[in-house]
Amino acid sequence: MNIFSFIILVINIFCELFFFALITRIILSWINISPYNPISKITYQITEPFLGKIRQYIKPLGMFDFTPMIAIILLEVLQRVAKSLLMYLNNLS
Repeated sequence: MNIFSFIILVINIFCELFFFALITRIILSWINISPYNPISKITYQITEPFLGKIRQYIKPLGMFDFTPMIAIILLEVLQRVAKSLLMYLNNLS
């Protein structure tokens, strides 16, 4: 395993963990769990920096907050771009 494969693996693991944190946050918002719950606190601490940046540009529409869906799309796009770029760099070397 070369360095590019290792970096791709780390990016994939990070993106998958962040994806599951976003899904957990979405489910917790439907359940209406206490914000003092440890799982809720950790999930919000992990996802809020990214979602907060998106909310600066895209405001919630009434009761609907589309930022988690946009975050999932952006995460997928960033993951694919990074993987393609690293595979291209790997082929050059």
